[in-house]
Amino acid sequence: MPLVHEDVQLRDAFAGTTFPLTEVYYVGELLFYPDYRNSGLGKKLLDRLESQIRSLGRYRTLTCATVERPDDHPLLPRDYIPITRFLARTGFARFPGVTTHFVWRETDGVMRDHLMQFWSKGLI
Repeated sequence: MPLVHEDVQLRDAFAGTTFPLTEVYYVGELLFYPDYRNSGLGKKLLDRLESQIRSLGRYRTLTCATVERPDDHPLLPRDYIPITRFLARTGFARFPGVTTHFVWRETDGVMRDHLMQFWSKGLI
């Protein structure tokens, strides 16, 4: 979704950057059932998404946000693979200092504040 149409928490994270919000496209989540992970589908989906966004001719940057959690977080699945590995392999770079916070209920039923770190990738 164009970043200018996203929640204020997402837009405000870019205050003080040189990125015009009208040229940034935000991708929320790419989710796959376990049987479909690590099969190349994420890369294929991202390639198609980028192609579509490029065809619009008005976006220079693709961005997404990841939840910042310690490696030993007690609610991480046993076989957890960090999404940051996928992002780095597909050309995204961590966007230092560009963060936001969201609150949601964790799987243990507790509402928690989550630090979200932005990543970006040039589309041109």
